[in-house]
Amino acid sequence: MRATRFPDPFRALPAAALLLAAAVFCHHAAAADAPAAPDRLGVAAWTFRDVTFLEAIEKAAGLGLTRIEAFESQKLAPDDPATVGGELSADQLARIKAALAKHGITLTSIYVGTIPGEAAAARKIFERVKRLGAGMIVSEPKARDLDAIEPLCGEYGIDLALHNHPDDSSEYRDPKHLASVLASRGKRIGACCDIGHWQRRGLDTVAGLKLLEGRVFGVHMKDLDAARPDGHDVPWGTGVGRIADVLAELGRQQASPRIIAVEYEYNVGKSLPEIARCVAFFRERVAAVPAAGDVAAASGLLAGWATADLTADRPVAIHGQLYRASRSECSIRSPARRSRSRAAAMADRSIRPCSSPATSVPRASRCSTTSPGITDRKST
Repeated sequence: MRATRFPDPFRALPAAALLLAAAVFCHHAAAADAPAAPDRLGVAAWTFRDVTFLEAIEKAAGLGLTRIEAFESQKLAPDDPATVGGELSADQLARIKAALAKHGITLTSIYVGTIPGEAAAARKIFERVKRLGAGMIVSEPKARDLDAIEPLCGEYGIDLALHNHPDDSSEYRDPKHLASVLASRGKRIGACCDIGHWQRRGLDTVAGLKLLEGRVFGVHMKDLDAARPDGHDVPWGTGVGRIADVLAELGRQQASPRIIAVEYEYNVGKSLPEIARCVAFFRERVAAVPAAGDVAAASGLLAGWATADLTADRPVAIHGQLYRASRSECSIRSPARRSRSRAAAMADRSIRPCSSPATSVPRASRCSTTSPGITDRKST
């Protein structure tokens, strides 16, 4: 890579400012590779629809998970046939909350098939969810009814995540259409992206997430054996769902959904080993990518005050590369460390944030940033 000179306005730029710019550059490079929110992994109780909700809580805890999404028709307990989304008594609500507290589980949300556009009927649903303690409803109300429903989201402080199914009767089956619906809605209405159902329609999971960037309130995470209507769940990373890329995309968006839910619909009652593999895949993938705040410490990047004037006596050059690897690297190279005279060092001083040997990554994965008046030429 050929050295590039700044135009005259940069001649007086202090070296301390350049060091700060390099640090900021490295921070943003790391943020681009930030992991999907590692504390948001949980399970959809639908995965354990063969048992009651209190038993589902125990199973979630046994998998080391801390979040759960309920569904309205699941029975409360082996000795109580009441449904989670029904009119529960104070004692029944207390029993649910005690079970959640005992196992360290947060009830993030509840799936409700639909919400009517009639205000009084919709209000009853919000009242029940509020008493239950969930902060989000996952549902498929008609888009035409959202005008009546949206004010209740603000009134009760409860988000609404619009969910998709794969069949043609599901209004939000196409993420493009869902994005168009959300464009006219406030911050309390977003998407619960069921990426398994996207696969069943032959849709690309990552492309779907890109369309809904900034509105991903929840994810029903699935990996299927085939992209067809009868495709079934397989452990994450072994199917066609591009789960690693999905997690990377959520990280790129710096998305913070209420829950990234394992929703394993196959082999019900016998799927715990497969679900455990999904959990392990998520944790391995997230652990492999350092959070933006960890990069400086991991790479030895330091910031502070200099005790001497480091300002160059002539223009300096900044070179940068962003690249993806198992760990991001950021370094500041000082020519004063070279075994050359200070005058010679000042003649070609450079700061190289986030650089790596050209042979360490494929050319296609490297990129550079430029500013007005600055050209960046790569060697062939």
